[in-house]
Amino acid sequence: MKFETDIEALNQLGGRLGSQFGRHELNQLTQAASALGRLAESGTSEQHRVRVTSAAKGYQDSLKRARSSLGEREQHGLQALTEARQERLGLRTDKFILPIVTAFQNAPDRKTRLEYLEQAVQTGDGRTLAALIESPEFVTGIDRATLSSYLESAERKHAPDLADRREMFDSDREVIARALEVGERIAAQAVDLESIERAEQADAAEAELKAATG
Repeated sequence: MKFETDIEALNQLGGRLGSQFGRHELNQLTQAASALGRLAESGTSEQHRVRVTSAAKGYQDSLKRARSSLGEREQHGLQALTEARQERLGLRTDKFILPIVTAFQNAPDRKTRLEYLEQAVQTGDGRTLAALIESPEFVTGIDRATLSSYLESAERKHAPDLADRREMFDSDREVIARALEVGERIAAQAVDLESIERAEQADAAEAELKAATG
């Protein structure tokens, strides 16, 4: 079984990262995967199989640690982006939250509510956007998916550099998730290689026995 394809996939995924998020962990996993692949394909002895099994377990442990570390860094990154959005768009509620919410609540239809929301986006009205964030959708008539879409539009219009950062972060999260999947497959391949070699040796031993007793 060859590991080159998946190891090359890890290298390519590393090249797709747009920021430093996950770069260190991915480099470590790629190097360890290369070492595991070379070891798995370098012999067939019983001692070698024991070494491969131990190395595969070690690689799986590394994947678990990387997943945990990346999960924490992801949460910190998302929090930082949220705080930056709040600051840049002025998403703060004040004494005007009630009349803002009431205006949406009393709007005659969804079309009118969306017109109010679009106006807030175009003018950079952070108070209105913050009021909608803080209020339940059954009161404002604006569901969370719609509000999220309009918030993204406001960010793109009034803080385009922040929107770019968010897009890069989201893209890097997808790359890292894919890399972890590939890493899991590499670890499984090492274990599968052991199983295949054991089966082949068992078949060979059975054939020899038949030949000797035939």
